[in-house]
Amino acid sequence: MSPPEPLLLVIDGNSLLHRAYHAAATGELRDGEGRAVWALKGLVTHVAHAAARLRPDAVLVGFDCPVSSARADDYAGYKAHRPAKPADLREQLAAAPELLRAAGLPVLVPPGYEADDVLASCAAKARDTGWRAVLVTSDRDAFALLDASTSVLRIRNGGR
Repeated sequence: MSPPEPLLLVIDGNSLLHRAYHAAATGELRDGEGRAVWALKGLVTHVAHAAARLRPDAVLVGFDCPVSSARADDYAGYKAHRPAKPADLREQLAAAPELLRAAGLPVLVPPGYEADDVLASCAAKARDTGWRAVLVTSDRDAFALLDASTSVLRIRNGGR
């Protein structure tokens, strides 16, 4: 009997932080300087629970590039219908990659691309190198990536 394939846990940082932001916005947890941190707490909790539950061999957290978007460059109307993000959400999104890096997690913010692209690239690389991948997101679009070596753990209802 051969050993199981190694497992890569790939986290959609933007998706989970947005989910945590909206799920706990009424609590408005703040740090000692008054900055909003409830979405950061929720993101860290999601990552910790997924890692504890799945015991992966490796973890990677992907975030959208905050500066540019290849999709917006190709299609001017990309996400044009979405309202502007609240300032406290933007601040937590900006702080999240460094917070996770400080906790020892590898984080990828690819220039011009999104966390969705990180998930898709990691799933393909895992498959090509004999690994399994579990993609953790609240975005149903990730189901398009399912195959024999790729699973999706979809976070819903505030993480329940």
